[in-house]
Amino acid sequence: MQRSGPSLRRLLLATPGNPAFLAGWRRTWARGGGQRSSAPATGPAFRWRSEAGWRRALQMLQELQADGYDASRMDWSWWTENIQSSNSKIDVTCQKCGHRSRGTKLQSLQSGQSPGCFCNGRVRWSSREGHARCLALLRDRFGERYDASRMDWSWWQKNIKNQRSKIDVTCQECGHPSRTTWLTSLQIGQPPGCLCNGGVRWSSREGRARCLELLKDRFGERYDASRMDWSWWQENTDGQRSKIDVTCQECRHRSRGTMLMSLQRGYSPRCLCARRRKAS
Repeated sequence: MQRSGPSLRRLLLATPGNPAFLAGWRRTWARGGGQRSSAPATGPAFRWRSEAGWRRALQMLQELQADGYDASRMDWSWWTENIQSSNSKIDVTCQKCGHRSRGTKLQSLQSGQSPGCFCNGRVRWSSREGHARCLALLRDRFGERYDASRMDWSWWQKNIKNQRSKIDVTCQECGHPSRTTWLTSLQIGQPPGCLCNGGVRWSSREGRARCLELLKDRFGERYDASRMDWSWWQENTDGQRSKIDVTCQECRHRSRGTMLMSLQRGYSPRCLCARRRKAS
């Protein structure tokens, strides 16, 4: 007959200074005898590979963290193929960090140990699994938008310790090298800050540096941007629709009508040279 938990008399005798009782209570709970679980307790006739064992494992996962783990892979067919005893390992995915945990034994689950993942620190971000998870998050959520080639395994070992470590990627659209986004931010769906998504403002020093870099990388020394010092930038630049102020070194035309968003897309500042080339 299934135990219904400690008797009322034993509960009344429980005090903070009674470690023997508390130890007994924990053993009773671990065997499934506490009121908390309605699943069948384990005993001499109990077999983890049975349907009762399957239901017991699902119940324990539910008790540990409500809907925190996705156990949908462990249907009855999977269970009969993979589970033999308390040393068999379960296959679940943390709903929060997305880590697929396949290393937790049933006996560990029975003793109250949660499946290892990034949330509970049992899988470290500094590990190869952490490296792979970061790259998967970038790819799955943002496609090919961010270049993460700098973050090879050597870089990862030197720079990543935990979820508050910062990644190093470059936006393929605006070209901004983003080095301020925490892994924990990436984990909750926040994209790396760049000029495209407003994570980095064009009015900032980084925005000015990016503008000058775009002019130099795409047009060499053709445009004189000396008027756009930091003081000018602060007074005249708000967002991607703000206009730059440069002078063509060839035709000497002063161009003040090109928006930052146009420069970002590869358009050159308008000048007489451009008109002559277009006309020809």
